[in-house]
Amino acid sequence: MGKPQTIKASLTPDAVEKLKEGKDGEKYQSLPDEGLEVEFQYDFGDNNAEAVALFGEGVVRSYIVGHCSFTIQGIARSMLKAGRSAKQIRAHFFDESTGLNVYQPGEYTGRKTAVEKEHDRILKMSPEKRDAEITELEKVLARIKKEGK
Repeated sequence: MGKPQTIKASLTPDAVEKLKEGKDGEKYQSLPDEGLEVEFQYDFGDNNAEAVALFGEGVVRSYIVGHCSFTIQGIARSMLKAGRSAKQIRAHFFDESTGLNVYQPGEYTGRKTAVEKEHDRILKMSPEKRDAEITELEKVLARIKKEGK
């Protein structure tokens, strides 16, 4: 129906060790020969209509509610950490006088890696601060290379 998306999954080295050791004294019988990671294609549909056709309206709705709830909870936690009051946070998401949502989730564009986030952070700096930061990073990298770590 739509263009399939690539799905990747793997286990961390710690998870592999736990499998080898076994849970509750039972050892994992055998680890797959090809390793503990997998990549495959999965069709989610290219638009909402295709997603509904593939999975049904109820499934699509429940995933929207679940994902948006998770996202909104994360934003609310960040606002709490930043010292915002419960009243300010409620007002950020919902206008109680009109009964309408204020916050609208954006389109998912994928998550940024730590390197991409750092790149964005550095680009926002003044040229002077950026040069100082790059100089400091170069010193740290030189020390790491010298120590062989």
